[in-house]
Amino acid sequence: MLRGFLVVVLVLIVLAVVGDFVARAVTEQRVADSMQRELDLREEPNVDIDAVPFIADLVEGSIDSVTIEAEGLQRGDIRLENTAVTFRDVEFSLGQLLSGDHRRVSIGSGRGTARLTDDDLTDALEAQGAPAQVQFREGAVFVSSDELGGEVEAELAIEDGTLTVLTPAGSQSVGIELPEFGGDVTYESVEVRGSRAVLVFTIGARTVEL
Repeated sequence: MLRGFLVVVLVLIVLAVVGDFVARAVTEQRVADSMQRELDLREEPNVDIDAVPFIADLVEGSIDSVTIEAEGLQRGDIRLENTAVTFRDVEFSLGQLLSGDHRRVSIGSGRGTARLTDDDLTDALEAQGAPAQVQFREGAVFVSSDELGGEVEAELAIEDGTLTVLTPAGSQSVGIELPEFGGDVTYESVEVRGSRAVLVFTIGARTVEL
């Protein structure tokens, strides 16, 4: 009898785990569709919901965080190799979601990073009418062009959502506008790490429709 009871318990645990996995997968797909529209992404992003067990948080209507990640994001003249943002304090009403009357989800502010390659920055500068070769080497920025007379070490800077390249002489390249991701985005910093430039940004709280 005890063995039979343990088998039943094991089956119930397996069903609960499977149900939790399926519910998470379905919700992540819905969130991916919604965030693709909200952040104006050309392709569907990857979504990871931080909730264990998921069903318990789903019933409660509160999830600690949701991470959105997109590869090869193209915006105007700039291409970002990888973009990832984590939104905090996701809240909703499960009853309203199930009824279909109100599919609104409140999402707290988010913080993210975007990686940029030197080739993509070179292409962006050329598209802006400023032909120059950019290279990221060992955490530093090097720019070469006929106008500069060869290769010089430079710096990257961000101001008002625009990425610029500063040479030692203080001359400034054509500004490159960075993605706004649906608005209310603040770029805080840019730093070269190895062979990539990493941009740090925040996104304001918002309400989305699932």
